[in-house]
Order: sequence, then structure tokens, then C-alpha cells
Amino acid sequence: MAKIKDRRKNLKNDTQDFFDDDFEVIYEDDLDDLLKNSFIEDDYEPDDYYYDDEFDDDYDIDDDDDIDDDDYDNRRNNSKSSKRKDSKKSKKKHSLPNVVSPAAKAAKTGTRLIFKILNMILKAATLILIAVIICLLASTFGKNCSTYGNPLLITEEKNYILMAYLGTAGVLIFYEVITFFWVLMGRGKQGHNGQNQDTGRGLFSFLFIGVTSILSAILYSLIPVSPEALEGLQGGLMVYGSLCQKLLPICIAGAISCLVRRFVIR
Repeated sequence: MAKIKDRRKNLKNDTQDFFDDDFEVIYEDDLDDLLKNSFIEDDYEPDDYYYDDEFDDDYDIDDDDDIDDDDYDNRRNNSKSSKRKDSKKSKKKHSLPNVVSPAAKAAKTGTRLIFKILNMILKAATLILIAVIICLLASTFGKNCSTYGNPLLITEEKNYILMAYLGTAGVLIFYEVITFFWVLMGRGKQGHNGQNQDTGRGLFSFLFIGVTSILSAILYSLIPVSPEALEGLQGGLMVYGSLCQKLLPICIAGAISCLVRRFVIR
């Protein structure tokens, strides 16, 4: 408000200055002469009178533009340097797996090879244990066969007791022979990685032989002796039950080998 009052006072003073005591009335002819004289005087004035304030403003704008350009260049350089740092970091991150991956692949291949070797060893142990059971059954039943008659005259004498006895032995031995070849020829099932995985074949065989040998030792006396065929069955189960102390450790070892093949080494 104070500035506005000062401007009003200045305007009043200026109007008073225009119409002071020396004020003269100028006519058209005199006005032309004055204008000519003023143009002549203006031509001889130095160039400083034509110094325009707008030039200063333009100069100031140019300075501001230069400052803005410098700021833009600085920001651009900073962004480039940050991108270079990020690219270097990313290259370092990507370069690490290239160094580690061959060692990881070699370790993975080595562990697979070790597992395959262990699987082959355990599978061979399973087959050996099954073969031991077959030999043990065949030898034991063969030694006690003469108690019930001569196998060569079994058809002529119609020895049903010997037939039942040999039938019991034959079922057990035949089952173990089938299991042996089933384990030997088995390839396992295909896993997620496309490779065959061992399913632990032979486990049921060991469990079956171990459990039935114990039950035979306990229950064989409950079977009646007549008719004759039942007497031979009773004798076969008695011999089979007598082997439980020998068969049980073999069956436990065989079951462990199958479980390891199925769940640990695949």
C-alpha cells in the first residue's frame, strides 16, 4: 500500500512538471521542426542509449538455460554411472553360477555313480540271500526225505505222505526261485527325472519266509495225521519250522537291503 501511495504522488508531481511556468504551446509547423531536430540528435547519440533492458533479460535467461543444461548433463552422467555399476554387479552375479555349476554337476554325477554302485551291491546281496534260502530249503528237505520213503518209487508205491511232504518243499522252493529271477530281471519304475528307480523287490519274499517259518514251528503239531496227505504236510511244516532260527537272520538282512534300495538309494 505504501508503494502505491508513492506512485500516486510521483504521478502528480510529473503532471505538475509538464505544466509548469515555462510551458509553451507549440503549433504544427513548429512541431515538425522539433521532430526533425530530435531525429538528428538521436542519430548522433551513442549506442549506449539503445541499450535495452530486454537484452539483459535475454542474457539472464540464457544463463539459466546453461545452468539447466549443466544440471541435466550431471543427472545424465550420474544415471549412466549408476547403470554401469548395476551392470557390473549383474555381470558378477551371473558369472558366479558359471564357476560353480561345473563343480556342482561333477558332484551330482559322482553321487549318482556312488548310489548306482551301492544299489548294485545291495541288489546282489538280495539275490545272494534268496539263493541261500533256496539252498537251505532244498538241502534240509532233501535230507529228511528218506523218512517218508523213496522218491524214485513214489508213483509205484502211491506214497501220498511223501507226495505231500515234497509238495510242501516244492512250493517254498519254487516261490523263492521265482522271486530270485523277478529281482534279477526287475528294472524298477520310471521316476520324475526319467531314470529307473529301484522299488526294493524281494521284500515280501523275506517277510513271507521269516513269518511262515516261525508259524510253522508253532502250529505244525495242530495238523492231524490222517488222511495220509495231511501227515506228509505236517512233516514238511515241521522241517520248515526247524529252520526258523537259520532263516530269520537271513530274512532280516534281506528285508533291510530291500528297504535301503527302495527308500535310501534310488
